[in-house]
Amino acid sequence: MKKGNYIAAAAFAALALFAIRESGSFPPTKGNVPGPAVFPVAIAVIMLAAAVSLVISTFRIKPEDDRKLNLGRPECLRVYACMAILIVYFPLVQIIGFCVTSSIMLFGLIRWFGKYPLHQCALAAVAIVGSLYFVFSQVLLVPFRFGFLL
Repeated sequence: MKKGNYIAAAAFAALALFAIRESGSFPPTKGNVPGPAVFPVAIAVIMLAAAVSLVISTFRIKPEDDRKLNLGRPECLRVYACMAILIVYFPLVQIIGFCVTSSIMLFGLIRWFGKYPLHQCALAAVAIVGSLYFVFSQVLLVPFRFGFLL
């Protein structure tokens, strides 16, 4: 498990450093109004602190308490499937559009994990995506217009 923890900490530290670097290209803060880089940098700093904490706590694990990490268990299949779905989702959002792609993805995930009736899954997916779209496009004035179907 130690090796897995070190790999996870390195991956999250790298992602946090990448986010901090990319946030440097965002427009600067003007006056007392925080700029668009504040939130991503804050999350990245928290992620970096968590990665350092994971390394420190893993270093303190005694050899007799270390367990083998078995990532090939059947219980892990749902996690791997969700990862694959998200990997396919991100490029499709740019091509098809946020509303359609996100509604389909949420419908499938809610149905798969929740075992709710089809109409409830569809209603929940459309309500979540619709409220996200409304908040970002109308309240926060963040444009969501990418892809040919919105």
